[in-house]
Amino acid sequence: ERAHKCAELLDAWEESDATVAYRRAQLLTRCQDPEVQDGPAAIEILQQLVDGPLSTSAAAWNMLAEALAGEGRYDDALQATDRAPGRQSGWSSGIRPRASGVV
Repeated sequence: ERAHKCAELLDAWEESDATVAYRRAQLLTRCQDPEVQDGPAAIEILQQLVDGPLSTSAAAWNMLAEALAGEGRYDDALQATDRAPGRQSGWSSGIRPRASGVV
């Protein structure tokens, strides 16, 4: 019930407020209530945010990655994570493949 009320409040808020839009996308991504959760809508909101007012926000890029992964778009999610400000991509990030035979 609280998730429904929160979703209604966020829907009614000024759409030009990037912080409110981000919180709405966060709710749409993470809510366990299937009547509130809406991955495609969250992705649309977040894509607009990272293409505009939150382009330098690592949190917005990571939330986009979470929403994309939640919809099974894993390659897109990895690309969004790599584009998050302050992240290094590829092997330069310190992530190395495990050598075969190493436990």
